[in-house]
Amino acid sequence: MKFVNTLAIIATFSTGVAATQEGKGKNAGTRNMKKKGGTTKGAKAAKDICGQTTLDPDTCGKFRFNTVTFQDGPNAGDQVNFCFPMTLDQLPPAANTNAESIRTFEDFQTQRFSRGNCYSDIVDMWTEIGGFRMIPTHPDDPEPENREAYWNEVRELIALYYLRENGHKSEEVFDQISLMSPPPITFVFDPRDSIDKSGQHVCCDFPTTHVTDFILGNEADPDTAEKLLEVPAANRQLLNFNFGQMDPDLFAQPECVSENQKEFVNAQVAMGKILGWTVDTVSAVAFASKWAGGRARPQEIVFDIHENGGANFEDVPEDVIRNIQNMDLENELDFTAYKSKGAPGHPAHPAMHSAGSAISSWIQVVTDPSPDQISLSQHYDWSIAYFRSFAGVHYPSDNRAGLQLGRFILGQNGPEYLSQEYGCSDASRQAILDEANSKRPDVDWSNYFPPGWTDPVMLSNSLNYTDLVCVNC
Repeated sequence: MKFVNTLAIIATFSTGVAATQEGKGKNAGTRNMKKKGGTTKGAKAAKDICGQTTLDPDTCGKFRFNTVTFQDGPNAGDQVNFCFPMTLDQLPPAANTNAESIRTFEDFQTQRFSRGNCYSDIVDMWTEIGGFRMIPTHPDDPEPENREAYWNEVRELIALYYLRENGHKSEEVFDQISLMSPPPITFVFDPRDSIDKSGQHVCCDFPTTHVTDFILGNEADPDTAEKLLEVPAANRQLLNFNFGQMDPDLFAQPECVSENQKEFVNAQVAMGKILGWTVDTVSAVAFASKWAGGRARPQEIVFDIHENGGANFEDVPEDVIRNIQNMDLENELDFTAYKSKGAPGHPAHPAMHSAGSAISSWIQVVTDPSPDQISLSQHYDWSIAYFRSFAGVHYPSDNRAGLQLGRFILGQNGPEYLSQEYGCSDASRQAILDEANSKRPDVDWSNYFPPGWTDPVMLSNSLNYTDLVCVNC
């Protein structure tokens, strides 16, 4: 595998000269090793809002995300070797690589929804709320406590790998919810699913598919109720959402809609619009955060250790090396549940599935849910997030950071969106804005664990698959 130096790519974009190739070989420890010094050229924004306009060579030389390759042309198959944070002058010809949705905090779309927050502000939010349970640590961080936190997360993923590859059920790690499809009624999420199947549920799903099924789930439907009899009573709870209970102070301001009617446009249609809006609103900021932090995917680190032991990192714990080298891995994709494709073409942290899974927050704004509905919504959001760790493509902190980021961005943008969408005058828009702001829930995903949680490391050790250090046992 050949590595293409980003500085050479920048020069190519500026001069049209063919990109030079730097280095050959498979050793992943050479990744992201850009030469310092020299002049870099490339597209430069008119304003440097968040410091992501021009590459700082001092950010290079670290083990970060590095699975982007050229797809065709003379450099087909070569890795595009970025420095992080991503800067505007590093942007590759997107159509020629497998890089997905590169965004920076200089982009209009990101700035619009981040409300002027830069990546450093987002990291400060994660640090204040969640500490090591949310911030992106790395195997080559200079701080020993950061490296310790990182390897503890790798231990959890190692345990999940062995549980998944040995066919264990998701319910052995935490209680599973039922998710039902519209007629013909079938299980989308079956509480009896294996860890592997749960991971497959969130491989290639359309952003609003699962949450739509979640909202429409109703135990009162006779066919649904009959199908639920196949699973234990504890797994039969559905959301049972009532569209007639959407907050009239948000969706039925007297001067804006006719009264005394059964609403559909500002009920079912409004909910469908909100589902798409939530994903659209958080996605640019989530992807800009990914490309700013540049956290390597678990498969990259694991396979490097599988092939090279601890040679490329400082102080890799012996139990981590031993349990990784006991894996049957032919390539880095084998660490994941997605054997033919592995993780997506963008960095790990924060997880976009988590950031876009936000029903437990906004359902408390658009209606007045019961405590059971709030609890089930949190359980659903966690499931969507953690299924990606089941699949081996996200660290647990990726999930918590994504969940927290989604709530933060929606809280920043949601009230204004509702006021502009459903208000018809200055007075009605202000009334909607005040109502929505008054109902914004305080959210802290740092300490949440779902019902029935069992530490995966403890479980894997108890089954003699691993002999990992278990910090939570």
